[in-house]
Amino acid sequence: MNSEITSPSVKIKVNDREISADIMDAVKSLRFEEEINMASMFVLTLSTSDSINGTWRFLDLDIFSLGSEVKLYMGMEKLKLMMIGEITSLEPSFGEGLSTINVRGYDRLHRLRFGKKRRTFSDMKDSDIASDIASEWELRSQVEDTKIQLPVLYQNNLSDLEFLLERARRIRYEVQVNDKTLYFKPAKENDPVSLSLEYKVDIDELSLKLSARYEGSEINVQGWDFMKKDTISAKAKKGNEVTKMSAQELGTNMTEKAFGKSSSAVVDEYLVDTSDAEMVAIARYNAHLVESVIGEGRSAGMPELRAGRTVDITGVGRFSGIYYVTSTSHTFDSLAYNTSFKVRRVGI
Repeated sequence: MNSEITSPSVKIKVNDREISADIMDAVKSLRFEEEINMASMFVLTLSTSDSINGTWRFLDLDIFSLGSEVKLYMGMEKLKLMMIGEITSLEPSFGEGLSTINVRGYDRLHRLRFGKKRRTFSDMKDSDIASDIASEWELRSQVEDTKIQLPVLYQNNLSDLEFLLERARRIRYEVQVNDKTLYFKPAKENDPVSLSLEYKVDIDELSLKLSARYEGSEINVQGWDFMKKDTISAKAKKGNEVTKMSAQELGTNMTEKAFGKSSSAVVDEYLVDTSDAEMVAIARYNAHLVESVIGEGRSAGMPELRAGRTVDITGVGRFSGIYYVTSTSHTFDSLAYNTSFKVRRVGI
């Protein structure tokens, strides 16, 4: 990190117009939160008291109103665009002391939460369905081909977001929106390291937890082929790891050494064929493997530390290595700009 960069700053645009210095003076705090497979959120807290004119500010919806587009920039002198979202709620609070209003909003993934639908998709892949749903909400799409064509799939009284996340979890894909583009792609633990973080240099606090993998070292998936009147099955085990994240030993291996071999069965899963079963088994195996080590930490404001990226954490002995960032929270107020984060890893 550059020790010369010490001054935190933010910039906010509403409907592409930067808010004035006068409004910025009323800002008490600003929080940006993101987590994989969730809509990113911002909360802007402003003082509503106008002591000079004896009136209220920001309550007439002329500057902040539902649906207004907000661009949020944060940084330590050098600003970075954190998110483009929309205001979804205005929350005034009146007290004997300070009266404030929270302006809250989410990125456009939140739109997929509106309504519940009952419909059928025929002869489509999950990636095709994701593209279609994006188009319905006037979003562009960037998807990675899921390859398996599904004869029929039901969206049964679910919002589009609930349905898409259900499909994503099944094959360990991630769903996110950046501005007006929806992404539907595999989890990115195997991506190149985006940032190196050293404890006591870049990170102020870090708590980690290594835990046993109770689903065992093997996942067996089984279903039924109604056309052929036969079982469909597949398994995933050691060797099916998407990545080892520089770990000396995987959590499943450590668990087997300590407590013996075990496995888990996934039954009554709607499966198309053996390839589909293999995809589900590998996804399920890796989903529990990547939770072998979880942790959370805190640092001075670091806008480049973002969810969905890999980081190399050093200075913590055997626990040093590559981690996947699953969420971050960036908080700015009159005192400081701080970043907190959560991470996960396949072993140590």
